[in-house]
Amino acid sequence: MTTHEEKELKRKLKEEQDLLNQNKNKSEKRTKNITLSIIGIIVLVIIIVVIYKSATKPVIIDDRYNVLEGQVVVEEFSDFQCPYCKAASSTVKQIEETYGDKVAILYKHFPLPSHKFAFAAAEASECARDQSKFMEYHYKLFENQKELAVSDLKKYASDLGFDTEQFNECLDSGSKKSIIERDILEGQKKKVTGTPTFFVDGQRLSGAQPFEKFKPLIERNL
Repeated sequence: MTTHEEKELKRKLKEEQDLLNQNKNKSEKRTKNITLSIIGIIVLVIIIVVIYKSATKPVIIDDRYNVLEGQVVVEEFSDFQCPYCKAASSTVKQIEETYGDKVAILYKHFPLPSHKFAFAAAEASECARDQSKFMEYHYKLFENQKELAVSDLKKYASDLGFDTEQFNECLDSGSKKSIIERDILEGQKKKVTGTPTFFVDGQRLSGAQPFEKFKPLIERNL
């Protein structure tokens, strides 16, 4: 092989090697771009899901309840004189015991006009809230649903160890009337027509439904 031929061969080999290197760089760049695109799509999907969940989660404006970030909100529109609400109260208790602080239970008053003791019972429960014993008192009312005269409401407060002077004054004053009326108005805006009516993170569930009906709605939002 002459010197000229040797130089020509080296030149061709170098050109081929340069071409291989160029193709390799292009392939690596293409792979990197595809990887970055996939990562970008995944991040975008996550952002969309977060925004969607934030947008669809109900906004709670109620100074009676301290709803924490991440809690599943279970709103209940109920009536202390309603037998179906009494049946549902055991399910509410099961939700409390099962999920604890993962769920915020918001009891809203919706006393029906046909239940003559229901409005006063609702007022009494809000007086109980002033002593940080709303849920305890609310279960007591359901347990004694057929005895909800004012004298009974005061007796239950005494039985549960309330400051009875404070409780009786609160109940007699009618100071909680506006709270009950506000809940009723909210229920009407949400097209509540009967009790109990629940909203699990905004999704309606009507009637005294068993725990099994609540479980999938709650757990998919945890």
